[in-house]
Amino acid sequence: CQTAMTTPDYHPDEILRSVLNGGDDAVGREDIWFCMNCHDCTQRCPQGFGMVKLMIRLKNLAVEQGRVPEVIKHRLENLSTTGFSFVPDEAARKELGLPAVEEQSEEVRKIMNKVQKKKRDGD
Repeated sequence: CQTAMTTPDYHPDEILRSVLNGGDDAVGREDIWFCMNCHDCTQRCPQGFGMVKLMIRLKNLAVEQGRVPEVIKHRLENLSTTGFSFVPDEAARKELGLPAVEEQSEEVRKIMNKVQKKKRDGD
């Protein structure tokens, strides 16, 4: 896992061990949010298991239980208001000769509304 190799506080093996041992503490672990859903683990695993589906399920359970880290809440708020999880640094972009980034909030809002509707409808 590229994230585990570069993030000392991320321990997917401990998360998996906790789940396999029946522990319910995995949902409350902050490091479940470190998984980037890149599927590198799935590609490298001889059984094709990977951790992505598990991490997504744990994150969904954490959201249902209201156990979302503040940084994630902040990123989601940015996403819904600007269309970006990180607000682009326009000064840095200008210094690098890059064009200004156009706000994408309307398109993102449409997508988010569709996803929420599907969830409500049970799709």
